[in-house]
Amino acid sequence: MNFTVLLIGCEEIVKKVMEFKYLYQQFTFVPYIDQADQPFSEDVNQFHAIVLANPLKFPKELLTTIEHIPVFTLAISESTLYSSLFKCSYEYVPEQTGHYTISVDAMNLAHSSISEELSGKGIIFTEYKEGGRDQVLRHHVELWNKRQAQCVVTCDPFIKDQLEDLSIPVHLIVPTQKCIKQSLNHVTEEVRQYAIQEKIETSENIRLENPSAFQLMQDLRVSAKTLHRLQCLCYSNGKNTITTSELAKGFSITLRSARRILSNLEHHRIATVIGEEQSNKRGRPRSIYRIDLQPFQEEILSNCSYH
Repeated sequence: MNFTVLLIGCEEIVKKVMEFKYLYQQFTFVPYIDQADQPFSEDVNQFHAIVLANPLKFPKELLTTIEHIPVFTLAISESTLYSSLFKCSYEYVPEQTGHYTISVDAMNLAHSSISEELSGKGIIFTEYKEGGRDQVLRHHVELWNKRQAQCVVTCDPFIKDQLEDLSIPVHLIVPTQKCIKQSLNHVTEEVRQYAIQEKIETSENIRLENPSAFQLMQDLRVSAKTLHRLQCLCYSNGKNTITTSELAKGFSITLRSARRILSNLEHHRIATVIGEEQSNKRGRPRSIYRIDLQPFQEEILSNCSYH
């Protein structure tokens, strides 16, 4: 089976990741260069997974569509930051001779030994936190204007673009080859596991000996086993309503598979959307489905037998 993976990010990182695609013959990596002035146009439903090459800058449109598709980010290790600092130190030649300072932003610096080891040695560290982009950008510009820093190393492609427009020397933190390979190894293994989880497996087999029940299952394109498990799940929850996440958890499948099952049941009027489940996380609300198996109880579920 061939798996298709959407790779989203800035051009510099995406190109570097694509250099290793030949190592994964079962995977087709589709590059997508994220540009701030262009709307996101890819249909994510055609992909088995999404890889964010630089997670700090990705299309906002994805927030309402990636819920049912596994999403991964490239790992940024301490060696990656060391590599970026080294490149900055030998590529940038200050006008004045002698000591110069680099202003650096990166995520999870509070848990990094680098900030402790290099702090005060010509490097000013700023921890990058979600939602703090503008503040970090202003900090870099202020240090540059006050001549307290002569170069910037950033983890955010947007900040890099803004500083380049201001003619401030800047380098983007780009994952090393080792980090990319480790990340892709993890992604490919996880995607395979997702594919396995999409198959609903149980230890019992269900026999359909009633001709009308068999024909109805053919029309529904949903197995009797799936309907029976759904019935048992509703009974165990003590209600006849369910969400995509509840179905995924109860069946031990992915959200993508659960959504496909409920969509098919909704088409055949077994599942009906009756409300929404609000979340404090970003993304679209989750629909609440009412499950009505009564019309099929006698024709299908009562004719199920195990062996």
